[in-house]
Amino acid sequence: MHEMILCKLGEVVLKGLNRRSFEDKLMSNVNRRVSKCGNFRVYSKQSTIYVEPKDDECDIEAAFESCKKVFGIIAVSKALPCEKDIQKIISAAKNYLACEMRTARSFKVESKRADKTFPLTSIQISQQVGGALHQAFPTCEVNVHDPELVVHIEIRDDAAYVHGPAEEGAGGLPIGMGGVAVSLLSGGIDSPVSSYMIAKRGVKLEMVHFFSPPYTSDEAKEKVLSLAKLLVPWCGRLTVQIVPFTEIQEEIRRNCPEEFFTLIMRRFMMRISQHVADQVKAKALVTGENLGQVASQTMEALRVTEDVVDLPVLRPLIGMDKEEIVRLSRKIGTFDTSILPYEDCCTVFTPRHPRTKPNLDEVREAETVLDIEGLIDRAMTMAEKTVEQRCYEALKARGVTFAAAESCTGGLIAKRITDVPGASGVFVGGVVSYTNIVKHRVLGVPADMLEEYGAVSAPVARAMAEGARKVTTADCAVSVTGVAGPDRDERGNAVGTVFIGFSSPEETIAERFDFGVKSRAEIREEAADEAFKLLEEKLKEA
Repeated sequence: MHEMILCKLGEVVLKGLNRRSFEDKLMSNVNRRVSKCGNFRVYSKQSTIYVEPKDDECDIEAAFESCKKVFGIIAVSKALPCEKDIQKIISAAKNYLACEMRTARSFKVESKRADKTFPLTSIQISQQVGGALHQAFPTCEVNVHDPELVVHIEIRDDAAYVHGPAEEGAGGLPIGMGGVAVSLLSGGIDSPVSSYMIAKRGVKLEMVHFFSPPYTSDEAKEKVLSLAKLLVPWCGRLTVQIVPFTEIQEEIRRNCPEEFFTLIMRRFMMRISQHVADQVKAKALVTGENLGQVASQTMEALRVTEDVVDLPVLRPLIGMDKEEIVRLSRKIGTFDTSILPYEDCCTVFTPRHPRTKPNLDEVREAETVLDIEGLIDRAMTMAEKTVEQRCYEALKARGVTFAAAESCTGGLIAKRITDVPGASGVFVGGVVSYTNIVKHRVLGVPADMLEEYGAVSAPVARAMAEGARKVTTADCAVSVTGVAGPDRDERGNAVGTVFIGFSSPEETIAERFDFGVKSRAEIREEAADEAFKLLEEKLKEA
């Protein structure tokens, strides 16, 4: 048996009737994270998610590191499964933990017997394994009170598992179970941490950043995009909407009282963020505001800035000490980038004497001289680009072509890319492989693969993408296969289960998505969105 990964569930186990939906989402998230590390089987039993390599090509170390950053998991350990026989367990422990036993000065064995039919009790298992290990490694003393090494033996329904101490997981709830929110991302320390913290509660994030050239530099914008990339291992795939903010800030400076500059600027940020939220169907806004940290973050000032939006404003850092925030930024890897000396738009036209206890009516009156709707419309017009437009521009800039193999989306990817003027320069063509016959005969998906895994599966998504790339001679290709409803498929895959593939000469991958029970149109649109986002991500990596 091969080494595998055990992921222990956190507060997901406290859920009631909807626990299954949380576990399904968590498995889907784990699947997506480890898919880049090889071909793994991911399944759930007894409050544990098992990540099992299917072949020797899997990068178990990379998968282990990825699992530690998946929200919903509280502990992760590499383990060796073996037969439920005490001698086999002893042999596995000796071989698997030999290096740790030789370097440790003391140890103890802790056993858990979930399978109560196993003939030995937990104490007896610990005694027998501990005795055998001490005999094999006599320099490592038994110490049941304060051991340097703890050897874990778990007797589960399907096998026994041997592993050393587990490492801490990310905790929280699976991303996607807490809805969607728009997070305001600046180049500072706070906003990346606030994004991380709200994602930890299961929230999928869309990011918005305000950019004010020439007062802010291209380096400042790239710094923010780098911060977003650093958040991806924790928060999942992120899209950053860059909103030009120069005209708005200049109009505020020309027409409004200086003491209200920052407050009115932030009111515009909130209005525009709600506009973005409406586009992506988000239900909340997220900021890195911290009570009393700066003049614009007093209770009165916060009341003024949130006055212009209807959505709830989530402020996960509101009561935290700055040192706590810094520690978290170091933990998630954003601190060193956050302190790079490239200023964002919040430092532009900073008032010398900002009002710390502003009156709401006074601020409302001060901004009446501005063409609020016109300023917002012009900023959004300059900022708004669909994901397919962004893909088109990235493909054109790199001189790369792509193709699509579609099943449940029924040609929607091809339709959306060809709606972009000039798409013929980057889009070679597509195959709507709605049946297994077309998947096999046109795209070359092996018949035995379709029989073994079913059409809605990661192997088939990978084969479809690879087939589309080869049959069209495109440089890369995406694929979509899934269940748009209204019923489960013949393999029992739930409505909203979709696999999206990508193939290039360098790699062929597939990711699983669970969009939940929605209309066929919504599932197809979301699947096409994610296919374009995957393409965009891969083009950035190239």
